Amino acid sequence: MWTDRPAIAATLVAAAVVLIGAWVRRERRCAAPLVDLALLRHPAVAGANAVMLLGGIGMYLLLTLVTRYVQTPESTGYGFGVDVVIAGLVLVPFSALGFAGGKLVPPLRRRLAPATVLAAGATAVLAALALFAVHRSQLWLAFTVMGVLGLGVGVFSAAMPNAILAVTPAEETSSAMSFHQVVRSVGFSVGSALGGLTLAAHTPAGSTFPTDTGYTAASWIGAAAMGVTVVAALTLRPTPRTATAAASQSNDSPATSR
Repeated sequence: MWTDRPAIAATLVAAAVVLIGAWVRRERRCAAPLVDLALLRHPAVAGANAVMLLGGIGMYLLLTLVTRYVQTPESTGYGFGVDVVIAGLVLVPFSALGFAGGKLVPPLRRRLAPATVLAAGATAVLAALALFAVHRSQLWLAFTVMGVLGLGVGVFSAAMPNAILAVTPAEETSSAMSFHQVVRSVGFSVGSALGGLTLAAHTPAGSTFPTDTGYTAASWIGAAAMGVTVVAALTLRPTPRTATAAASQSNDSPATSR
């Protein structure tokens, strides 16, 4: 583990900070940057990316929890000890309802504001986390949880690009969406790591498996992240693309004096 080699861990973190700093410096000085960092400072764009980061944490945290839980041997006092085939089937409701959730977004957007659609998807993920936290004693509940999670992820993921593109100049859409995908991946990675860290903290010394309370704690942590996501999504207030473009140009132009 990284705690066994703190010097290496610290070196990697320091190297990452230096590389990010160098990249930001280059992008700010480049005439045609890969990512318009000034645009990312726009409140609507920054807010949408923050919502994606928080949402990604809760989504992927639950995904990893459920797949591990159902494979845990029943001898631990919980879990179902299923093989990899059944564990894979648990993901079917996630995929099926995720597809359906994406298809629901276009008609929802005609009736609801983008922020409301985002919040609806995040609320479904929150419901899945809460359900898993309080009810997971039967295998069919795992299928149900994954279905609700898939529905929420489908709606949330399909609605998010619209929230970003609505305030992004047409010539910067590729840059904005590329950065959005990076933020999404970071959120997924953090969620997965946070789930593992919580379970590790609830694993008794000398034991292979965490206690059942570890899954409860991890689920509520994910639920807290999704609760913040719902509130943050409802506060998003997109502005016209022209206003965003003007703000970006203003941030990039040199200061003038009278």
